[in-house]
Amino acid sequence: MTDVVYLMGAGASFGKRINQKLSSIIDILDERNNMFAVEVPYANIIEGMPVVTEIPGRILYISDIIRNSDSSPYLTNISNKPTLLLEDTKKVLLRDLRWLYDGTIKHATIDTFAKKLFLTGKTEEYKKLKKLLAIYFIIEQLINKPDSRYDTFLANILTPNLEIPDRIKILTWNYDSQFEIAFNEYKGQINNPSDIGCYSLHDNEITNSPAIFKINGTASFNNWNSLANFRSNYKLNKTILDKIIYAYKENDSLLSFAWETSIRKRDDLPIIKTAVEHIKEAKTLVVIGYTFPFFNRLVDKAIIGSLNNLKKIYIQDPKANEVAQSIDAVLVSHQKPPINQLSIIPIINCDQFYLPPEL
Repeated sequence: MTDVVYLMGAGASFGKRINQKLSSIIDILDERNNMFAVEVPYANIIEGMPVVTEIPGRILYISDIIRNSDSSPYLTNISNKPTLLLEDTKKVLLRDLRWLYDGTIKHATIDTFAKKLFLTGKTEEYKKLKKLLAIYFIIEQLINKPDSRYDTFLANILTPNLEIPDRIKILTWNYDSQFEIAFNEYKGQINNPSDIGCYSLHDNEITNSPAIFKINGTASFNNWNSLANFRSNYKLNKTILDKIIYAYKENDSLLSFAWETSIRKRDDLPIIKTAVEHIKEAKTLVVIGYTFPFFNRLVDKAIIGSLNNLKKIYIQDPKANEVAQSIDAVLVSHQKPPINQLSIIPIINCDQFYLPPEL
């Protein structure tokens, strides 16, 4: 039976960075394939992932890394004949990353840009954004050291069989593969996230005991295995770049947004139904780096509303008291006073993931 549920947002992967922003003279392709130089400020991340406000500058930084990394001119088939001109697709990818940057800086967040494309019926641009966002997150995790808090967290909770105990379930809105990467240090090569009980929105079959549920899917592509197996000395090597370019041309992204389907339809998805079934008896919720944005409210309310015996909510965030004010919007009637005297406890120390006394 599950005792403690973790609900994680972007702040859960907010690793270490040098506070002073860097700037770089980056060559940019415009829509007409003209090259020009621009000075771009970007966060100097040395571990973990960026937060939302850091993404635009990092998109251009990642674009420059792609541009200056070697890739094959083309892929060949079994007859050694060219099947895909990677050089041409790489140019399209760079041009489209500039499009993503331009769209992002014109909106409050990249999520706002995505929802506008969705609401206005720009289906192809919306699909393009999701593929670009998947590539962006993939490369960030290839070139940065993983967030060390995940490693420490696993060291604290894993059983002797190197499994997350049944009494702990983790739900995350994040697209990243930080859990899978951290698990590699304990279990060796992971062929598929399901090997560690990690499932995403697009998984239709639960084969192992589930422990981690990715509500928004994952920054990956159809027919890819675990991203953890691609890492190599924090560099974007030729083999991986070829794979990324090919995926951009031929594959669909495995990430999604909360507004893509109604909550009723999401309830029909195996991963959501399984998550709710596993967490409904938990008494303790630990919220890490998550601010309950309005975009996600229907899904958050369905998840938290399923916690029939909820007694305590720990909120781990530098601004935990502010986040606590958003909790009421996702609670259901039986979780509120006078029916239930729910305790909401702020945790402002974010050096490690919080381990509540209930564990």
